[in-house]
Amino acid sequence: MWLLLIPPAVCSCQQADDKKTFSQLSWLLGTWEGEANGQPFYEQWVKEGETAFANANFSLCNGDTLVNSRSRIELRNGKIAYTSGELTWELTEISNTSCIFENTRYHEKFIFSISGNGDWIADLNYSNSSVKY
Repeated sequence: MWLLLIPPAVCSCQQADDKKTFSQLSWLLGTWEGEANGQPFYEQWVKEGETAFANANFSLCNGDTLVNSRSRIELRNGKIAYTSGELTWELTEISNTSCIFENTRYHEKFIFSISGNGDWIADLNYSNSSVKY
């Protein structure tokens, strides 16, 4: 009978650790401004529960807001992943100021970090190109 009680306790502790690790990403929340090809764009990260953040990447054109893409970071099945459409990048490293997501199938690595003065830095590395803003 003792053996039946131990696995739920271990599982419960693991879930608490996963949520604590996920909470290290809270610095991503908010609206960030970047520039690509000389044009400003914005990313807005919002919290959706204890284990999910939703993102909208948008630009402004003639006073209209144009959503360019959407993505998520969420804790699923004990793993933290960044998803966009059908693609997934798994969390491989995390700290209170940076995180790295990788898709080994496509040889892609996304590094997000926050500088000491509060600037958000994104370094997106694809198999044959990279973008940094």
